Amino acid sequence: MAICLLAGFTAGVAAALLLAPNSGAGTRNMIGRKFKEGEDWIKNKASEAEGRVRARGEDFLERAHEVGEVISRP
Repeated sequence: MAICLLAGFTAGVAAALLLAPNSGAGTRNMIGRKFKEGEDWIKNKASEAEGRVRARGEDFLERAHEVGEVISRP
């Protein structure tokens, strides 16, 4: 039984090494690139969100100022 398990494990490792699409270094480089792309995407989305929030805040302040002027009229 142990021999069959060892043979199956060895065959699996050999198949993985022969069929792997990239070397270890290639895989690490691909993971690094994908991580960088994700980081850039997140920064871009955060920047867009910041712009929208800032614009909404400015609109809110402008409207609050207008309401304050209407309320303070005699």
